[in-house]
Amino acid sequence: MTRLSLSGEEETAQPFWPRRRGFHLFLAGVVALLTAAAAVRIESILPGLGLPVVAGSVLLIGMGLIHLGITSQILRLILGLLTVLSGFEIMYAAVEGSILVAGLLAVVNLGLALLGSYLLVTEFEGSDDLGRRDGERPA
Repeated sequence: MTRLSLSGEEETAQPFWPRRRGFHLFLAGVVALLTAAAAVRIESILPGLGLPVVAGSVLLIGMGLIHLGITSQILRLILGLLTVLSGFEIMYAAVEGSILVAGLLAVVNLGLALLGSYLLVTEFEGSDDLGRRDGERPA
C-alpha cells in the first residue's frame, strides 16, 4: 500500500508506533543493554579492536536501526542510515586500515547525504506543483 494519497493530517492522526519520549527512552535503554551484553562477546571474537570501539560501534548501529524502525520521514530515515553506516565504519576501520576502503566509505556517506538532500528538495517542490498542468502559473 502506498502513502501517496495520504495528506499530512491523516498521517499524523493515525500513528503506528507510540511517539512519546518515554517509548524512545525505553528503546534506547534496550539497545544499551544489548550493547553491554554483546560488546564483550564481539570483542572476544575480534580481539584486536578493544571494548570501547566495539561498544561504540554496536551502540551506533543499534540506535540507527531503532531510528529507521520508528520513523517514516525522509530526513530521519537518511539520518538513521548514516548512523548505522557510521557504526559500521568505526568497527570496520579498526579491522581494516586501508585508505582506499576509508575513501570508498566516505564516498558512500557523501552519496547518501546527497540522495537525502535531493529527496527532501523534490518532496517540497512536488507539493507545490500538485494539481497544475505544464505551463500553468500558481494563482
